[in-house]
Amino acid sequence: MKASGIIAEFNPFHNGHKYIVDIAKCNSDCVVAVISGNYVQRGSPAFFNKFIRTTAALNCGVDLVIELPSPWSASFAQNFATGAISILKELSVSEVYFGAECDNLEKLKNIALIDDIKPDVSYKGTYATARQLSITNKLGSEYSDILNGSNNNLGIEYIKAANKLSYMVNFIPVKRVGSAHDSDITSGNFSSGSHIRDIILSDNIALNYVPEECRTLYKQAIKNKEYISDTKFSNAVISYLKRKSDFTILPELSEGIENRLKKAISISNQYDELLQNIKTKRYTLARVRRLVLSAFLDLDNYWTHKEVPYLNILGFTKRGEKYLKQCSSGSTKPLVFSNKPSTPLSTEVNKLLNNECIRNDIYMSMLESPIESGSDYTFGIIKENDLDVKN
Repeated sequence: MKASGIIAEFNPFHNGHKYIVDIAKCNSDCVVAVISGNYVQRGSPAFFNKFIRTTAALNCGVDLVIELPSPWSASFAQNFATGAISILKELSVSEVYFGAECDNLEKLKNIALIDDIKPDVSYKGTYATARQLSITNKLGSEYSDILNGSNNNLGIEYIKAANKLSYMVNFIPVKRVGSAHDSDITSGNFSSGSHIRDIILSDNIALNYVPEECRTLYKQAIKNKEYISDTKFSNAVISYLKRKSDFTILPELSEGIENRLKKAISISNQYDELLQNIKTKRYTLARVRRLVLSAFLDLDNYWTHKEVPYLNILGFTKRGEKYLKQCSSGSTKPLVFSNKPSTPLSTEVNKLLNNECIRNDIYMSMLESPIESGSDYTFGIIKENDLDVKN
């Protein structure tokens, strides 16, 4: 069997995701999706939990769903890419599809080959601006706008990660359709995930932007209040960080940002106030949100730039199960089913798995209608025969 891979958050799964899945499905026997767990790269909890998002993906053509744990899913682009690509490599996926504002693969590869700029403390702007200037100087003005696209940037990091891991895989960028990432402008039946999240609780029109196969699932989740409350999250963050004292081992630290975080916590009483008290021209809001989330989840830098050490299976169709069996005989990493590993884990990996269970329990406690602890053990693997039940 030949497999295609997709890396996504599905936060939530929408028509743009379905567009890419359909293309991937036409060119392979099995579509494998690596999806963020309950925490995402923008530095926040996912709107719907990972089980709902897995069900949506399986309903819409994905065959096998693997979780990207929070040390990677809530991390900066390079680390996010390293974790996701390491999983797809372990599963011998031959093609990786990703949405991009620029679908010229050669240009993306050219950037990936020379994209080695290190932050310069003497530069007064952001790292992103310095990086863009460096790429333009090396490759020419025709490359100046490519790094403005957030999807382009992730695609470049996927290519770099594959090179680093000696993973011979075909990358296929799919031209992004509809609105831009994080835009509130819609185009036909396409809208960004952020816009859908903004309106899904108050406006039924949001369902026009998600596949029909997901609509009943999302309606039921909203009815059952199985979505994240910004208020609960904000309050939980502030109350916990007020009691935390050590910020020296957080990931993505530089230039004493941990000291700025500590000071901001002491003078802030609201989550948004905390973000603004940390943010500067050098620290983007996305980076600040990730920093705060890392502190809240007790993430450290141990797993930064490392591969994901296990494959946490969230769900599969019969085709996905067949492909998983085909790959598992040659896999060097343990498979995890309902938080139970297929082989004994090292101390470090077992600690990661247990901590992820705790972080997921924290997530479930912040839902509008909280779910009791232990969902990683009790929800089970979502299978094709269960989809109607899960809906």
